[in-house]
Amino acid sequence: MRLMQTVLMMTVAVAALVVAGCGGGGGDAIAPTSGVTLTGTVLTSGMVTASAVDKQAGEAPVPDCPVTVERLRDRQRLDEGQTDGEGRFRFEGLPAGEQLTVRAHLGNGEELQARVQLRSGNCQAEVSEATTLAAACQQALGDAGTLSAEEAAVVATAAGACERYQRQNGFAYEGSNGQRPDFSNAGEVNLAAMAALTEATSEALQLARQTRAAGDCQAAADLMAAMLQARKHMSFMWGEQVRHRVAQALADGLGISDEDLAGAAGEALGVPVAVQTMAQVRERVRAMLHEGTGGEMDAVEALAGLCIGDGDQLRLRTREQVRTCVEALLTAEQE
Repeated sequence: MRLMQTVLMMTVAVAALVVAGCGGGGGDAIAPTSGVTLTGTVLTSGMVTASAVDKQAGEAPVPDCPVTVERLRDRQRLDEGQTDGEGRFRFEGLPAGEQLTVRAHLGNGEELQARVQLRSGNCQAEVSEATTLAAACQQALGDAGTLSAEEAAVVATAAGACERYQRQNGFAYEGSNGQRPDFSNAGEVNLAAMAALTEATSEALQLARQTRAAGDCQAAADLMAAMLQARKHMSFMWGEQVRHRVAQALADGLGISDEDLAGAAGEALGVPVAVQTMAQVRERVRAMLHEGTGGEMDAVEALAGLCIGDGDQLRLRTREQVRTCVEALLTAEQE
């Protein structure tokens, strides 16, 4: 319980870093003439141990490591250099206001990366396995240049959760037989990032069910929406109103039966949906979240189940269908 609370509280801090970036603070004016100085450290473990403490202790700086800085929006390389004997790097005169990707090229062909939002003055960034998974999560959630401010905030929350879970748990990577993935293989890195995000989402849901605190419930709804989109179960993010209503239902302890869900699905899709099909959807969601519990679904699981579906006929493919489903599920329960 204490670990889960720590994970979610620290997620907020990491998400704030991802969104706000670094430099002279949120209210400071950008200084376009002087540019921004970016400093940081490249860290790697080379192994994954069982405990969070061992995982953190196992991280070590990477000396004499080539590092490049590129602009995220067009991948234009802005500078390159090398870490010193303690794994530290420094770049000066970078353009304020840009979102950058910092890439560390390890000697074995592996690449670690981190995304950094520059402001003004001095900026610090760590490049590690955890930040690499966070960057992979962000990439899976869409082009940063096309996201609305609302979507970007959800993406930042998801990336922060992915990074924090990796740091706290020394994650046993999916798709690699529990072994550290090959960080020169984008496919393995993406699998690890999605697994970390799924585990973080599962913990967020468990914490929300235990506390029913507004912040915990909102985080759970946001992470579920981000996870579904990152795993390509949805082509769009749940809107703010939908996420808020689902979070409120989770806070209220609202359970959704298979019958309720089948009715809401039929109303949203305009076709009859069998109750038995909804039971199968429920099990699919819980298998994805590594949960073996039975009984009623909560509102988050119910909506996630419809978005995953069982083939295209059951997938909510438009925002209007999602809104209709939420209204059908929650309005009736509140009357």
